[in-house]
Amino acid sequence: MDKIIFSQSGVYRLQQLASQVRNITGIRHRLSDESAMLELLRCCASSNHKVIKTYFAAFTSELDERQRISLQARGVRAHQGEHPQPQAC
Repeated sequence: MDKIIFSQSGVYRLQQLASQVRNITGIRHRLSDESAMLELLRCCASSNHKVIKTYFAAFTSELDERQRISLQARGVRAHQGEHPQPQAC
């Protein structure tokens, strides 16, 4: 699979999301490592935490359809209307 490339605003939102997850859970996800970034996004997509949901929605609002499809192929539900089963971060 090709590497996912986010816009500058998408990267900014992703950094904000990672920071909030670290503050809330204490878990640090390395955004330079694609597998760690995808784990962060999978966790956030299924989170019930209000702050994480807000920051995840801000991140997904920056995605174009190609990026959404690419993330979905990697197991990340990036569509805002989906309600995946909760999982622990």
